[in-house]
Amino acid sequence: MRFLAGLLVVLAVAWGGWWWLGATAMERGAQAWFAQRAAEGWDARHGGLSVQGFPNRLDLTVDAPRIADPRRDLGWQADFVQLLALSYKPWHVILVLPPRQEVTVAGLSAGVASERMQASVVLRPVPDLPLDRAALAGDGLVLAAPDGRLLLRIDSLRAGSRAAPSRENGNDIAIEATALTLGPALAGALPPGALPDRIERLRLEAELDLSAPLDRHMGRTRPFARRVDLRDLRLDWGGLHVMGRGELRPDSAGFAEGRITLRVENWRIGLQTLVAAGLVRAELAPTWERALELMAAGSGNPEVLDLALLFQGGRASLGPLPLGPAPRLRPALARTD
Repeated sequence: MRFLAGLLVVLAVAWGGWWWLGATAMERGAQAWFAQRAAEGWDARHGGLSVQGFPNRLDLTVDAPRIADPRRDLGWQADFVQLLALSYKPWHVILVLPPRQEVTVAGLSAGVASERMQASVVLRPVPDLPLDRAALAGDGLVLAAPDGRLLLRIDSLRAGSRAAPSRENGNDIAIEATALTLGPALAGALPPGALPDRIERLRLEAELDLSAPLDRHMGRTRPFARRVDLRDLRLDWGGLHVMGRGELRPDSAGFAEGRITLRVENWRIGLQTLVAAGLVRAELAPTWERALELMAAGSGNPEVLDLALLFQGGRASLGPLPLGPAPRLRPALARTD
């Protein structure tokens, strides 16, 4: 009996030491991450760190996190964020996000409120901690302008990523948003009667081959897409239905190069929307319509259009019709070696 009691005491002390080591490593790792980002020129701050959950959990709470990468003009801040893990499985992390956040993309800021938003991240338990898989689930998301005006509501958002070991630094991703309701400003920009203010579904599936792995060094290596294989793109919006697939790679300047083949049902509605959004000048709309009518004539259905979205020489075009600059796949400052 004394032996068993002594063994239990030893095991309890050992487990407590294991938890303390894990909690200390988690807190120091988080502090180091913020310090490394700040050393790289990021605006990376927080209002305090704490780890709780003894004896079976490692629950890290970061108060008032603020993260911004000025070189990519990206930013995020919130009242708190939590990383939850089992103490015997610290490489599987649940990320709990607060009901309100602020996101900045390309200099434009928006508030993000949600009824529920959680993410899970599973790393491989090796020294570099490469990403194995990740998932995000959000319900009742509301995007608002800094002045409080509603921009967009998303009833359901699901996203996932999984490493593809058969390809170097390969990842397969899927994103689906359903029941997207446009705010008054966006809905007011639509051509009258052409489309409802509610998008039924937006879905994307793709294979990504990156320049570097998604691991604990990614803040320094800054992975970018060397190849994007768009396996399935679908937009269902009222009478407008768009399906697409294709492959893109960065050219020598980092701009997307390649083609995406699109099938557009009720393409005239799409053209009206492009004009209303300012992507096609109103005075050019008749020329676009005549050209697209000729292209649709070969499909057997004049309301169905098969065409290619082309990216070449830093420019984008829809078939023979120019759209403007191509998006960047590789940031201008990213290394190519």
